[in-house]
Amino acid sequence: MKQLLLILISVITLCSFTTKMEDITLLSTKHMKIYVSECCESIFNYADYNEEESMLEFETNKEIAFLQVFNSNEEMEFQLNVMSDKVMISESLLSSGINHLGFVMKDKSEIHFTEVLFIQ
Repeated sequence: MKQLLLILISVITLCSFTTKMEDITLLSTKHMKIYVSECCESIFNYADYNEEESMLEFETNKEIAFLQVFNSNEEMEFQLNVMSDKVMISESLLSSGINHLGFVMKDKSEIHFTEVLFIQ
């Protein structure tokens, strides 16, 4: 069962990375652009970049179980337990270029991806 779940997550992840996510711009600043696919836009209430603290801020309409951060080579850098509908991510955790953030909502297996273009 565990192997089946890992295979399913890998397939979802692979499909998400092969689809360009420039359908909807969730946030655009001089340092950052965040894109989501049309199907994922509805989970977000709010997205912002706090320049003073160099933090990305997200608020969703459901509780986030955990957040996955992928670098520009599409390798998972780390996974954070969130257990809230709000999350803040330090700019220092992102690499220059394209990053992907995977939001997994509480009691769901689907991963909602955002594409973050970090401009230094």
